[in-house]
Amino acid sequence: GSPAADGAVVFGVPGAGAVDAATTDENGRFEIPAEPGVTVDATFFQNVSDDGPQLPRDGVPDFALVGDGQYTLDSSVDVTEALPAANRLQIQVVDDTGTPVGDREVNVSVAPRHDGSADDGLGAGFQFQELEDGAVVTPAGEPGVELVGPVAIRVTPRGDRTRFGDASVTRNVTVDENETVTLTLPTESRPPTARLTLNRSNVLVDEAVRLNGTTSSDNVGIADGRVTVGGPDGERTFRRPVAAFTPTAPGTYEVTLNVTDPAGNRDETTRTVTVRQRADVSYDFELSGFVAGQVPPNENLTVTATASNDGAATVERTVALRVDG
Repeated sequence: GSPAADGAVVFGVPGAGAVDAATTDENGRFEIPAEPGVTVDATFFQNVSDDGPQLPRDGVPDFALVGDGQYTLDSSVDVTEALPAANRLQIQVVDDTGTPVGDREVNVSVAPRHDGSADDGLGAGFQFQELEDGAVVTPAGEPGVELVGPVAIRVTPRGDRTRFGDASVTRNVTVDENETVTLTLPTESRPPTARLTLNRSNVLVDEAVRLNGTTSSDNVGIADGRVTVGGPDGERTFRRPVAAFTPTAPGTYEVTLNVTDPAGNRDETTRTVTVRQRADVSYDFELSGFVAGQVPPNENLTVTATASNDGAATVERTVALRVDG
């Protein structure tokens, strides 16, 4: 029956968020300007100071809906509401292997659910950035929070998010006894997408092929990319996504790009390069149909060319004849 002094009462229009707040005096009373006929949510927060909520361990809810949580304001409202006794809610955050999550990795928000059911009724609440062995602690270092009734707990990654990506978890609970709630935040499991381009895929021996894997993508980022080239002249690995290689033997070469994101998820893609031998050509020419040194007018001149190669390429040669006089 003691007055709830030095607390804050936050008012909000349902669906529009907080619109006003007031501090309770030594008698537990507060006043706010109101537009007649407007329905508002009302949430009480205990012992709020300039340094933020203190959350003492005294059996009083750290926050609670006032009455049924909603008021339709008239020119004046004078209602006495009794805050219910609180229960201790301890919140544990682990990853999908059961390992406690550190406070540098996540934020934990705890707020009343004004509609009593879904997290879209999430009202004003507390945000915790200090965890000890994965458990939420108050600014004074006490584990858990004192609450009662329907609340929503939301865990979101913070920092560089390399471990959890953009995952978040929300749990709706009704606090009617002392309990511990464990929320599992899944580690980032979406693999990257490997993309590899070649400047050419059909070349001759000793012609360079340039490789580029920088268009690979991931929702968090690419942590590592490397290219492996395997073919008749052996295997070579480049520990970067941009490289070039020069084949020294004909045949088929497989070029594989492997990319990894910060959470260790992988993807790879493979391209094929065909390498042909350079042509080894020999040829002879024989001229007939004229007397050496003379080309009779209106006579046919026959040029016989004999060429051979190893079948690796088509070669063209031009024979030029010059006639003087």
